Amino acid sequence: MAGIEIENSFNADVFGNRTEHNTGGILVFDLPGLPQMGGHSVRVYRNNVINNNTPNFAPAGNIVATVPAGTGVLIMANRDVHVFENTIADNGTANVIITAYPLSFEDANYNPLPRNVMIRNNRFGNTGYAPAGDLAALAQMGVALPDVIWDGATMYSVPGAMPRTEIVRIVMRDNRSTRGGIGTFLSLGIPVAGGPLTEAARSCVPAARGAA
Repeated sequence: MAGIEIENSFNADVFGNRTEHNTGGILVFDLPGLPQMGGHSVRVYRNNVINNNTPNFAPAGNIVATVPAGTGVLIMANRDVHVFENTIADNGTANVIITAYPLSFEDANYNPLPRNVMIRNNRFGNTGYAPAGDLAALAQMGVALPDVIWDGATMYSVPGAMPRTEIVRIVMRDNRSTRGGIGTFLSLGIPVAGGPLTEAARSCVPAARGAA
């Protein structure tokens, strides 16, 4: 289902790989309730991430069951992630998805937001032509799906405490696309981690809603 998973890891380099015919090509994520949390400092570079359109067959309730078929690179609840000099193409939903952890959790020390993500100097090919999951409904509304999709969340709920807000920095720089020359970006503008798509306030500007 997943070509490569980097889970709750520090200082990981993923390079020189080819991931093809998976549900998601490369997944970088951090989960709550594990002995090591706070995944950070991950570099994904010089990989070929292509044609990852296999239907998701993970058991219901498993976090990877939420990964839509057609995902090239997924970044979830991880910080300081650098994705550069990759070829990412022919992934039917999105070449890159950046998202908060969508489920409820009990650990007050867990941060479900992705933070400080750099997407630069990648070569993007076709995408958005066969979206799965909630993004399929977005496409049916006539929204053109870009190379990079961010859920837009900058707030999350903490058990037994007030909701927390954090600046989420996402940088898009010098990405090329076969679909129009420049890599494209969309923030769904969902304000709270795990919020429904009905709360979306879409923006195509990477600096929107706390990103810079």
